[in-house]
Amino acid sequence: MKVDPASFRDPSGRVYESDGAILRSINASYLEDWRMAVNSGLLAESVAKGRLPAFNETSPPVADAAIGLKVEKIPFISYPYEWCFSQLKDAALLTLDLQLAALEKDMILKDASAYNVQFAGCSPKFIDLLSFQRRDAGAPWPAYRQFCMHFLAPLALCRYLGLWAGTHSRLRTDGIPLHHAAAMLPLKARLRPGIALHIFAHAAMEKRHADARKAVDKVRSINMEKKQLVNLALALRDLVESLTLPHSSTQWGEYYEDTNYSERAFACKKRQVEEAARQSADKGALAMDLGANTGVFTSIIAPHFGFVLAPDIDPLAVELHYASLRKAESTKVLPLILDLGNPSPSLGWACAERKSFPDRCKAKLITALALIHHLVLTEGIPFTLLAPFFHSLLDDDGTLLLEFVPEEDSQVRRLTAARTDSLAGYNIDAMRMAFADFFHEVRQAPVEDSKRILFTYRKKV
Repeated sequence: MKVDPASFRDPSGRVYESDGAILRSINASYLEDWRMAVNSGLLAESVAKGRLPAFNETSPPVADAAIGLKVEKIPFISYPYEWCFSQLKDAALLTLDLQLAALEKDMILKDASAYNVQFAGCSPKFIDLLSFQRRDAGAPWPAYRQFCMHFLAPLALCRYLGLWAGTHSRLRTDGIPLHHAAAMLPLKARLRPGIALHIFAHAAMEKRHADARKAVDKVRSINMEKKQLVNLALALRDLVESLTLPHSSTQWGEYYEDTNYSERAFACKKRQVEEAARQSADKGALAMDLGANTGVFTSIIAPHFGFVLAPDIDPLAVELHYASLRKAESTKVLPLILDLGNPSPSLGWACAERKSFPDRCKAKLITALALIHHLVLTEGIPFTLLAPFFHSLLDDDGTLLLEFVPEEDSQVRRLTAARTDSLAGYNIDAMRMAFADFFHEVRQAPVEDSKRILFTYRKKV
């Protein structure tokens, strides 16, 4: 059994993993609040609505715990800086809905961290079951500031500055400081009453009470009854709902509307992806469609695996993919924003609280379609480094489906139009030689009506 390194901050209990099962300890200090959350029906009702993961009480996983829980396992742990605008928005709305549900039971949500939310496909779930406590009469919402930093600030930045701004939260894992958000937001954002109040005025108040002693006195002077807390949550909910996706057009968000594929080539590629997925099929395993764009090929892979990750560098492509999956109520595919040239690193205390993207991935199948020419020619990553990276993402019996796009392809010419240097290092022989050290080459098949080739590789152990 190993402890989750991200759970040390919670005095109410810890998270453990044992033989693939997720366990939680509940300390004696939290037992009264836990029993109230259970007996009030808050937890059962929230599980039934899909807001919380399912759980069962069990024996304590460690000797000093009061009770233990066995909790439904989330297929893949992702982080807010990997989510698109609508994923972050849905996570914010879930958090507020749980605050309103808690208030109905005379409880309150003590934590509003975005890291408390995970996605089972397109279904957000609040995974911190120990975040509910008895409401103290007259006390303000203790998680209000955290909610504004983790959700409202990044959403507002995306709305007014562009979709790229969502990745700013990677720099500050405890949320974006409100005075930073206020400094970055344009003047027109101040004209929106909710943002003016919850970001600009909030930041100004924090500045006035920067002295911790004065801040404590200010907080103690605030009196908020239940109705006011409900009104605050409803006002925040209305504000989040009103934040809409900014108009955006990116290079790859409309990729399939500007492609050099003929219908015959596209159909051939789909057949080969289907065949690779069928031959590697495992309903209990993870698959990854790297550079998934809007998910055309992800949808072919998904029926053959337990869960599919669909990362892409383009936030608009991820946004469009998520919207289509949410409409279909998919629980098997998770689109994420990911720059493979600079993947999410290990972050937090001792670089262990938030695992790097490679550390979270062990896939049975990886598809890298129309991808490696971007990594080699745009990012400058040689084949000799790409091969061990893909190798590290696969299970021991994993399969890699890799598309090689030759120099004469129009998409390669598009990438290299402004280059004056030689592309001598970018060729099929160099790729095959580099990958031969880490993979068995099972098959190579041309994509009909094109010069592209699909390689099927099996991982060497």
